[in-house]
Amino acid sequence: MNFFKETIILKQINHVNVVRFIAGYHTLESLVLVTEWISGGNLLQKLIDEGEYSEARVFFFFEQLCNALEFLHSKSIAHLDLRCESLLLAANHRRLIIIGFGNAREVQDDFLELLDRAVPEFCSPEVARCMPVDCSSDVFSAGILLFMLLTGESPYQEKTDKDTLLNIQENDQEKLKSRMKGKLSNATQTFVLQCLTTEAHKRPSISEIAEDLANHEFSDEKTIDAKKLKYLFTRQRYIYQIACPYSDL
Repeated sequence: MNFFKETIILKQINHVNVVRFIAGYHTLESLVLVTEWISGGNLLQKLIDEGEYSEARVFFFFEQLCNALEFLHSKSIAHLDLRCESLLLAANHRRLIIIGFGNAREVQDDFLELLDRAVPEFCSPEVARCMPVDCSSDVFSAGILLFMLLTGESPYQEKTDKDTLLNIQENDQEKLKSRMKGKLSNATQTFVLQCLTTEAHKRPSISEIAEDLANHEFSDEKTIDAKKLKYLFTRQRYIYQIACPYSDL
């Protein structure tokens, strides 16, 4: 069961940007996972409350996401469920904490995992094609989140899940580039598209992404209006509450 897999994986993780595991137990009627209390709310909501923000502000948090993924991948752990609800903030509103390890897997180079469930909007092409996945799928999902934070738009979302998955499989990078043109610096556009490389074997590793990030020049001049992000996040929460009506996320 996912609960027991999640417990085993969380026990192995000790990183400042990953939710801290405290305990896990089960009774005849329920399964209980106890983690640290995270009181800073969701990252997207924080940016929405700020009204407007810069590329540099987004990359301040994205760097922390990369740090967390680099740690996980060094232990051959793939998160495989990165989405808006996965990104929370500590009480100081500066430290990013990723949650939601129900889909996480320990993966090896000679044995790739098949993923039996995922949120279509945040899938990698290999997940959309029902192919085995590894840690590189996290890089693509992180790229989707980065695109959302920088533009306030979902890069692949269509009216139906089927069309969304087909859009991801096609992954028209020229279309994505045209949607970023004029909104983001050229260097940032290139960086985002690197994360969204279609073929898993050609996609940069999270370590390579982190290295590029260290040399990336962030723009404070390009101001991002949070209005689109607010609409996007409201829709995300609505969909999530329908799927998980008893969740507080």
